[in-house]
Amino acid sequence: MNVRARDRINVESFLIPIVKKLRDVKMEKKANHCIACSVEQCANNSQSGYCVLDKIQVGTHESNPTVVQCTDCESFVLGTDHCCH
Repeated sequence: MNVRARDRINVESFLIPIVKKLRDVKMEKKANHCIACSVEQCANNSQSGYCVLDKIQVGTHESNPTVVQCTDCESFVLGTDHCCH
């Protein structure tokens, strides 16, 4: 085995557990009970009716918002398990 191949194996054996741990931490995000959310398609939804973010950004798509339908959660991220058509 040449030095490059050995170094690659050493780096991979070091990084793979770290990457797996980071993935597990992401999966363990806790529901923020201060932010209720009913949008199950959002990647930030805890699937228990709450957002997992510490804070959200609320915005508008209107120049003069006057009703709730004029507001948007700008922290929305489409989850990987969903598709909008």
